[in-house]
Amino acid sequence: MSIYQAAKQHYTSTKKLTADQRPSVRSLVLGYAMGRLLAQGNHRKLHYLCQFASKFGTGLAHYFWAKSLFLQDRQADALKHINLHLQQHPKSADAHYLKAEILVQLGEKEAARALLIEMLSWTTRKKTWQHLANTVTNQAEFEHYVALLRQHFGDLEQLSYDLASHLTHAAYTSANEDFALQLWQKRHAQHRISPAPKTKKIVKFSQQAASQALKDLKIYLDKHNIAFFLISGTLLGCVRDGKLLGHDKDIDIGIYNTVNRQHLESLCRQSGLFYVLPASHSELLVLRHLNGTTIDVFIHDDDTQVCRHYGGKCLWSNHSFALTKHHFLGDDYLIPQDYDRYLTENYGDWRTPKIDFDSALDTPNMHITNHAKMCIYLYKRLLNPDAHLSKNLRERLNEYLNQLNKSIHEQPT
Repeated sequence: MSIYQAAKQHYTSTKKLTADQRPSVRSLVLGYAMGRLLAQGNHRKLHYLCQFASKFGTGLAHYFWAKSLFLQDRQADALKHINLHLQQHPKSADAHYLKAEILVQLGEKEAARALLIEMLSWTTRKKTWQHLANTVTNQAEFEHYVALLRQHFGDLEQLSYDLASHLTHAAYTSANEDFALQLWQKRHAQHRISPAPKTKKIVKFSQQAASQALKDLKIYLDKHNIAFFLISGTLLGCVRDGKLLGHDKDIDIGIYNTVNRQHLESLCRQSGLFYVLPASHSELLVLRHLNGTTIDVFIHDDDTQVCRHYGGKCLWSNHSFALTKHHFLGDDYLIPQDYDRYLTENYGDWRTPKIDFDSALDTPNMHITNHAKMCIYLYKRLLNPDAHLSKNLRERLNEYLNQLNKSIHEQPT
């Protein structure tokens, strides 16, 4: 949900209030304007408007102010403003989530965890579990997280898909991959007996929003003399179709490891345009633009012969490549000079669009680095209620999953 949508939803909910409790027309207009400015990344004008709106007691002024400061990595100031908002709105879940993120960035993780755990007593939003999972980094925290889930929901195998995914993330960050694998194996076995209903939800990839996100990242990184290049599906769309792939779900770019990943993350946290999301590998940076577009930034390790980049469950290897500029979406982007070889290594016959493409099955240059995580990926693909898989793809996923499970069982202990 965008910031603008959040503001609109907040004010829509005021219809439940009595006439004297509802915000004034002025507050509604100011709230809408603040949401728009934040969605545009126009922080200078937003700060002026927040300062003006706060004088009239507009409820969301300090919330938007804190959000803006958070996006610029001005965490101490962000904490001050979110606390001012919470004085007026002590049960604002979104404000508590933001405060928890601020506290984590300030190095106060335990305070963030305590805040989120306390929220469980007064809100049923699943997002609370997602934020709490993001704070899990060791065995004690994982066991506490599992205990809380059992306390609230009972049998872990009956958790919703989203909650099971949050639990899996907590398992990954605390070295409990076997726990997560057993969880999904049981869910898969149960699904075969009693399949869960599919949803009608279809998540659409907005090419316009994605183009803007890519352009904004280029402008920002150019200012800091950091070059990136298009890879994977983003490169395929660029070269073959002259546009971003309509069925894609994110943007993929590469950066050579001459750029320090921690430095890059620090810069992106100050951008005012991007959130930094949890990543599955230390050499992967996941960004989310204000418009909701996700950008995966893969750090590439090039030894002059082979160039590799990593995900949580696998790595991809290509012959080393030189870079060249290519005009795309109204700007010049770097791409592999021999893009034909690069894309052939990635996709085989890349010129022919593939029906039922899956990154785990259809990328010849992929090498599994973590069999348990790959199995979990396949289980999640098969069990995702929002994934509308064809019969052919479902059969291929199941066949590959059976092969992987067999190889895991055959590995020496």
